[in-house]
Amino acid sequence: MISITSVSIFLAQAGYYYPGIYASVLVIGLTALIGIYDDLRGVRQKYKVLLLLLAATPLAWVFRNYSQLNILFFKPLAIPFSLLPFALVPIGVSAAGNLTNMLAGFNGLEAGMGSVALGALAIVALITGDTQSLLIDIPMVAALLAFLVYNWYPAEGFPGNAGTLVIGTTIACTVIVGRIEIIGICVLLPHIIDFLMKLLGVIGKSKPFNQRAVYGDTRVCSDGILHPPQYMAFTHLIMKIRPITEKKLVTILIMCEVLFGVIAILLSVLVMSK
Repeated sequence: MISITSVSIFLAQAGYYYPGIYASVLVIGLTALIGIYDDLRGVRQKYKVLLLLLAATPLAWVFRNYSQLNILFFKPLAIPFSLLPFALVPIGVSAAGNLTNMLAGFNGLEAGMGSVALGALAIVALITGDTQSLLIDIPMVAALLAFLVYNWYPAEGFPGNAGTLVIGTTIACTVIVGRIEIIGICVLLPHIIDFLMKLLGVIGKSKPFNQRAVYGDTRVCSDGILHPPQYMAFTHLIMKIRPITEKKLVTILIMCEVLFGVIAILLSVLVMSK
């Protein structure tokens, strides 16, 4: 986040006016504060969703006159009554932040998947010629890769909720500024799959959505093999397929993100070649 702030200050001093970047800096900064408070005091999930909705207000204001939803090869969908900026923008920011906050908890996972996702979006920005999105992506990718050196197994540093929320919010800001909504969904598909699996595990059952509080954390045996708690999640599914260590699990998840990142890039190439 500090790296993105530095870029925005440089642009301001150089006389460039990129409202999407400045609004994104505010949104990401507010998200970081929410994450820090969550790490220190704890915030209930429903309040975390609400706070991220409010934090997205600066970006919604910048795009207040934007009334089209881009759906790749199809004609842009018109959204009436300013619904897109003042409803869908906050929902997108809150959803992305909470998705990356949920698929987390293993050494190198958040920084690894986040750097791949934002790296793919940076390539998309290069292909589409979107300078604002590129200037949001590149500093964050650099920061995540530098952090990954200390966060890789065995980790010496951890992102906490501040880091995981900021990664998702940065992805959302990039997607909204670049107006590449479907491509944004593509890079977040591993996180969306994880969310849907957890949701399916509680639908029609008298269980809280946060099943971690009920079943506890993943256990690590003396030989390094992971044993998941008894609830549905993307990471738990991989653990159940075959015995696996944390390092291999994180590597598989990062490769999944690479796959969806490549698909996102190919989609952008196809769109630009039309």
